[in-house]
This record gives sequence, C-alpha cells and structure tokens, in this order.
Amino acid sequence: MVGGFFAVLAQIIANFWQSHLRHEAERRSIHGMLQALDTELSVFKTDFLDRMKQMCDDIDEVRSRGFANRGPLSITSSNQNYHVVFESNAAMLGRIGDEKLREMIIRIYGSAKSLFDYLNYYSRQSDALAQLAQPTQGRNALFGKLEELEQKIKAQIKEIQKDVPHVQETVRAYLAKKSR
Repeated sequence: MVGGFFAVLAQIIANFWQSHLRHEAERRSIHGMLQALDTELSVFKTDFLDRMKQMCDDIDEVRSRGFANRGPLSITSSNQNYHVVFESNAAMLGRIGDEKLREMIIRIYGSAKSLFDYLNYYSRQSDALAQLAQPTQGRNALFGKLEELEQKIKAQIKEIQKDVPHVQETVRAYLAKKSR
C-alpha cells in the first residue's frame, strides 16, 4: 500500500514537472518570437519606411522649388517580403497573453500589407501612364489617380512610422513583465 502511494505521488510530481516544462518552453517560444518581431519591425522601419519617407520628402522639396510639379513617384513593384517573422509565426500570435498587444501587432502588419498593395498598384498605374505618350483625357485622369494614390501612400507611411515605435515599446514592456 505504501509502495502504491509513492508510485501515485511520483506520477503526480512527474506530471506537474512535465506541465511546468511545457509552459516554460511555450513562454520561451513566445518570448523569442516577440523579440524577432521587434527586430523585424526595426528593420522594416529603417530599411523601408524611412527610405520611402526620405524619397517622398526629396520629391516634395524638388516640387516646391517648381521643378517637375506633376509626375509619378519613381516606384517599382516590390516582391521583397519584410514580414517573414510575422508570417511564419502567425499561429503563435494567438498564444500571446495580452489581447491588446496581439491586436497592435496584427494592425501594424495589416497596415504594412496595405501599404505594399498601394505601392504595387501605384507602380502598375505609373507603368500604364508611361504607355500613354500623348496628352489625352485618359492620361490626365491617370495623373489625377496617381496624385491621389501618392497622398494615400504618404499618409500610410507617416501613420506606420508613428505606430511602429509604440508597438515596439509595448512588445518590450510585455517581454520585461514576462521575464520576471
């Protein structure tokens, strides 16, 4: 009877320890994923958003001096994926214990995806404009569409640039809280 009691006790302890190890492994996985997302957002902001903003600012400055007042931005389609970490860890996002943080991460990446869609559409429309050699009503309408898209792109860049640091601060605060 005593031997049976110790066998049951040993099984309970082993189950508890195994559960603890599983939870710790999941915590480390989420922690590592969030650290990688933080880095991915930094790279995206520095290598893409900041460069796009600078390009737009440079063109605006040239236009403000009276040169090339109209005309499309020099943007080509982009197939580069700046969101590899996010996309490869999408299932793990649901395991983040903070609902607000999950929502912030999904929103920032959704906004980035929308920006890429705008940029690729802008590039296709710009290519279509280049095919129209003669000034026509269709060409003027396309110019107007490109100018409207350009304003949306600039606004989206500005919004995402503003939001990235806030998301990163929230990620870092979450990581600090969970590391204790």
